[in-house]
Amino acid sequence: MLRLRCDSAPCDEGNGFLFCNYDPGGLWHGLKRSVQFHRNPPEVREQQIKRIMREARERYSLDSTVDEYVKVYERLNGRPLI
Repeated sequence: MLRLRCDSAPCDEGNGFLFCNYDPGGLWHGLKRSVQFHRNPPEVREQQIKRIMREARERYSLDSTVDEYVKVYERLNGRPLI
């Protein structure tokens, strides 16, 4: 869930608009939050998009993805890969 300091959150965090109720009200909430974000000044949006993209590159690099697959494989097989 996207939380921003400019919206009174303690820090900038998250990367999207989460809704837990899969009904028209939940969808409306997600759309409303998205429009609120896009109504922010361009410099706020740009700063957040850069942060989100940087965090995604750090978290979902090819190396870290491969490492996680190897861990799952080893856990499922009950022994190390090598």
